Amino acid sequence: VSFCYWRGSHDDSWSRLAHPDARMQHRYDGSEDYLSILLAPASCYYEYAADYFECEVPLTSIEHLYAHAPLTASVVKSLNPQMTLGDALEAASAIGYPGLPRRGAYQKAGRSQLSCSGSASA
Repeated sequence: VSFCYWRGSHDDSWSRLAHPDARMQHRYDGSEDYLSILLAPASCYYEYAADYFECEVPLTSIEHLYAHAPLTASVVKSLNPQMTLGDALEAASAIGYPGLPRRGAYQKAGRSQLSCSGSASA
């Protein structure tokens, strides 16, 4: 692990694990590069996803998730036509998606892939 950040359900901010070697604690760990897309506008993730997954999904669906809005069948289908709303709600609950009851800290959930078959362009 190059870096480790966490935030408890009642925390106001993120915590960062310091490197155990004091001489290494101030070295650049790459976390800003890797995590910056999560702090950027939804349009940045849209560009990343279009390139990485080699398909385009509706920007409005990504904005919906960035706003932590409740999941809907249409948003789920626009991101992965093979996934049901029930499956998405279960996975969202397992990771603590806002507005959903949390089942247990870091309970295993199947990791879903973005599926572009049959998806429309933004």
